[in-house]
Amino acid sequence: MAVLPLLQLLIVSSSTAQPLSGADEVRFSRFFRSGYYFYNRRNYNAAASFFDRARGISPRDYRARLWLGQSFFMAGFYKNALTEWQIALNLGGGGNLLRSKLNYLYYQQGREKKIPVTSPFIYLNSLSGYVNKATLFLRPGGIAIDSRNRILVAGFKSGTVAVLNPNGGLLRHIAAGLKQPYDIAVAPDGGFFVSDFATDLVHKYNASGDRQFSFGGFGYKPSQLAGPEGLFCDKEGNLFVVDSGNCRVQKFSSEGKLLLMFGKKGRQNGEFFRPADLVMTAEGRIIVSDTGNRRLQLFDGSGNFLAVLGKGKLYDPRGLFILSGGRLAIADGRRRVVVYNPSDSSWTRIDSLAGKIDRAVGVAADANDHLYVTDFNSWRVGMFVPERLKYVNLDLRITRTLEHSFPAVQHYLMVRDREGRPIKGLTADNFRIYEKGRRVPRLNLHPTFHHKDRVAMVMLVDKHSSMQPYREELARVMRGILNSLNGRDTVQVINFNNRVWVSQKYISNVLSPLHGAGKGKFTDQSIIGKAVYKGVGDLFRYSYRPALVLFTTADFGGEDVWKPYGFQTCLHYARNNAIPVYVVLFGQGRQASRIRKLAEETDGRVFDALTSNRVMQIRWTIMQRPLTHYALYYNTDAPAGLRGRYRQFTVEVRFRGLFGYDRFGYFVPK
Repeated sequence: MAVLPLLQLLIVSSSTAQPLSGADEVRFSRFFRSGYYFYNRRNYNAAASFFDRARGISPRDYRARLWLGQSFFMAGFYKNALTEWQIALNLGGGGNLLRSKLNYLYYQQGREKKIPVTSPFIYLNSLSGYVNKATLFLRPGGIAIDSRNRILVAGFKSGTVAVLNPNGGLLRHIAAGLKQPYDIAVAPDGGFFVSDFATDLVHKYNASGDRQFSFGGFGYKPSQLAGPEGLFCDKEGNLFVVDSGNCRVQKFSSEGKLLLMFGKKGRQNGEFFRPADLVMTAEGRIIVSDTGNRRLQLFDGSGNFLAVLGKGKLYDPRGLFILSGGRLAIADGRRRVVVYNPSDSSWTRIDSLAGKIDRAVGVAADANDHLYVTDFNSWRVGMFVPERLKYVNLDLRITRTLEHSFPAVQHYLMVRDREGRPIKGLTADNFRIYEKGRRVPRLNLHPTFHHKDRVAMVMLVDKHSSMQPYREELARVMRGILNSLNGRDTVQVINFNNRVWVSQKYISNVLSPLHGAGKGKFTDQSIIGKAVYKGVGDLFRYSYRPALVLFTTADFGGEDVWKPYGFQTCLHYARNNAIPVYVVLFGQGRQASRIRKLAEETDGRVFDALTSNRVMQIRWTIMQRPLTHYALYYNTDAPAGLRGRYRQFTVEVRFRGLFGYDRFGYFVPK
């Protein structure tokens, strides 16, 4: 039976509660164990079927409903999960933990209906630049957060860039070529640029911290610099440099070639006096902090002046960062951080910074809206969170348990904030596990995938008629991607028009996938929903890094192309199971915005096949992507007498003052 009809039948089935006989108790146990088995193998359809059978035998036993709801949740059917969990709660099961899960899902349902959410930032804690007689950073200036959630801090006085893990622990110092590092900009290739105020140079480092090249040098001519400060890297890898001493902005290619220059010293519109930083908006406009003139200035992408912002509202504007929703965070000198919202032109100051931030210079935020502000005077980095996240804490989900190597037990987890965004970069120190109320003394954090150096790729090839003119371009792009894979990777091709079929089973060569992609007719409608749902499920069979790659114009024809699942179910299914969706666009069809959302919210990426060759580097992108699930491994002390029994456990996560927990169980192998 297909997944959706079965799950819909399960949600409406019911039985009359009766005391269990001995035979019914045996049947309930058998069905429950079977559901447990299939759930942990990620066959949620079969798991839901068996949990439903157990529920049918004992409708008032909330355990079966809890697991049935969890199966629906992992399969992407949030409404069905809500129904089962609400009934379980009414039956007295789950307690506050289940209430928390229900509140999270209700919030997600509201968020997906685009209910606007705004929230002020509140102070959480700070990272000191001098800990236990060891120097992390002195006089911190610029700050950046990379794709691995690592914190990079420019120590202006210490002469190094400190690379910290998400908990603030030092990973390494980068000192090569640096004297007075001022700012940092992360590049699309995972590396980063650093401006050096003392040497008038900008240095490029790779993701490992090795210096690759430098450019600039003191002077007043184009390409020369005088006290470079703020940096910003756009999505194409081009670098904007605030040439503070020369009161101008220069734009360089990713190799350091000058592309654009604008601004001069002065007080008029389009002129600067000691500018400090800049950012680019989603619309491609440039905002520069004109520090000496106590204002911001807005320019188009070519450097043409558009408007003055914040005149009379800012004291010493320096570091800038674009937050979610297009809001702008401004490090505004002494004890001030200001947030500007362009949607309503409001300016909001983060209150109560006395004793926490003395002189704000750099500002950055991670993917979860955690805000970091460098304090140049007190040698600290202040951390802030949106008020709504501080009090609702973290959503921790135990997604599966493997106990076949008992007494070794492995639990797979995902940790997300209230907005549904994954928390990346956690370590074993962030977690605690309790079995029967006793804390497990030693935890190990293992790679989520056994073969993390290999890629399992499912290519979804859209056979809608709008793709027909791009057949040769599709073949070129696919060939480039396939040539970038190595012999240990594996590829499957799924074609879809008004049906979905596997045109090439998993294989490790180039020609067969290309041949498979050419099969099938182009039609006026392509059922994208079934294709995405199948592609996600087919990736479960490999313990490699997964990648779902969709080749499309995003013009599928008709209004029912996401049926029978629906767009949100496909999105949840991929996101809950850590399957990133990479979209290769051939044009901008009617559903381009929805397809972009699918990529963004599954931690994938969108490539424009017609204007850029970056898609050829997709394997590198996949390998650089931080894993969004965690695998905790330990040896349990469960005695031999418990073999065959159900053993409950609780997992807690603590991160930057936030907290989350989940409770589950596993059967001790016989």
